[in-house]
Amino acid sequence: MAGELLYSVDGATATAAQRISLADAGLLERRHLQQWVVEHPELIGDGVKIVAFEYGRWIAGAATPTADRLDVLGVDRTGRLVVVELKRDRAPDSVTTQAINYAAMVHRFSLDTLADVHADHLGADTTPDEARSRLMEWAETISDETLRPPRVVLMAAEFGPVVTNTTLFLRRSASTSAWSATSSTAPRQVSRCCPWRSCCQSRSWTSS
Repeated sequence: MAGELLYSVDGATATAAQRISLADAGLLERRHLQQWVVEHPELIGDGVKIVAFEYGRWIAGAATPTADRLDVLGVDRTGRLVVVELKRDRAPDSVTTQAINYAAMVHRFSLDTLADVHADHLGADTTPDEARSRLMEWAETISDETLRPPRVVLMAAEFGPVVTNTTLFLRRSASTSAWSATSSTAPRQVSRCCPWRSCCQSRSWTSS
């Protein structure tokens, strides 16, 4: 990782850690990476509550169910939705399109819909009213209006030039459309690209 040193320390002995990929470490996207995010939502950003993960109850045109599954859905302290797309390895060039599609679908959510989704996530006979109360405890001003536009977070081992260029394009197009973005190629640093002025953060993973 650029600018950072990581050592394994045993008493007076410090050994430089070797960087490996999550795949080389035998770690899986859903079983491990996704679970880390669910258990430690601060990885997404400050002040994010997990609403659901592996959400796939979408209805397309003509009431047709789709097979798409959103990795993680959260909500921040302002009541804004957070869409998280995870990739264990290098993010494919299509990841921005995939994330924007999810953002477009949750953009239609109402607070009642979100309460239903969160109730399913909580399980244990949690009612939508109880789930709604928990959401309102987290974000006091949450409403149909605060949910939109959703913020998008991309998390992957690395991002190629197509993803970076798309992010930069969205930033530069902000004056003529509803998009804005910034970009960084350094691991674990944040690049932001935002549909409907929402922030899309790209974060890189490393393992040792």
